[in-house]
Amino acid sequence: MASLPPLELAQAIVDRLGPEIVIRLRSSNCREAWDREFERIALGFGDRTANVACPEALLALPFAADQVAIVHVRDHDGSSLRFHFRLMHEQLYRHLGDPFAIAQRFPPQWDTKTPLEVVYWPEEPLPPRTVEQLQRITQQGDGPLLYGATQALVDHSRIALQRPEPQPKLLSDIWQLLPDSTRRERWPATFAFCNELAFDLVVLPSLSPEAMEGYLTEEQTLDYPESRYERALQVAIESGDQHELERLLARRSSSETLRLAIQILVLFVLVSVGVRLLSLLG
Repeated sequence: MASLPPLELAQAIVDRLGPEIVIRLRSSNCREAWDREFERIALGFGDRTANVACPEALLALPFAADQVAIVHVRDHDGSSLRFHFRLMHEQLYRHLGDPFAIAQRFPPQWDTKTPLEVVYWPEEPLPPRTVEQLQRITQQGDGPLLYGATQALVDHSRIALQRPEPQPKLLSDIWQLLPDSTRRERWPATFAFCNELAFDLVVLPSLSPEAMEGYLTEEQTLDYPESRYERALQVAIESGDQHELERLLARRSSSETLRLAIQILVLFVLVSVGVRLLSLLG
């Protein structure tokens, strides 16, 4: 890594009781200007569904101008929801790209009464994914759903799954199969009561027509057409080809390829204009 992104993380604990939002604790680097964003996310998580519990969910989504929020949510005191926010600069998140690994490194402090600390990501990358790791995931999990969801997300589709409770393992397994470029651009929620926050991969207790507009169902994801990335990934995993796996995980997304093409075109135009000006001046 040529230059390190900002490594500092801010924290906040927020309670929601119906429409009321209370910011309980915050770290010293957590800005008051972010309070409206805390409210937006806490309300956007949705109203509690009758007889549906939220033991603990994990969300990742853009926050304010240049931040990303990694948010744990769980039931609190029987009637309210408690949100534990960790906020990092978008450059650091793009470098890491794995909200599940970030959450594992910094577990939530649900019942603390002391001021929240400023925490720092260590100056080290996440460990590389290996074929052995992905072999275990695809062999022990629902292979067709994992591969179908992976290709759909690579193709910029969105997926909504209906489950009565959070699905951290399923979504984490899908995340391990995605290329780095896609992980930087997609936003998962292991559970939410509604999809007002417009996640790319979300688990909901029920699927209303409004929630499903523009989203694939589980059945559609299972039947999603196989394409180049899914096929090549499956071959690399099953054959144990670590070099090919690393190449696939490092591939550019279509949006990154387009940005690179535009940058090259702009550079070409600037060079052409510069050469023409020099010839006229000469």
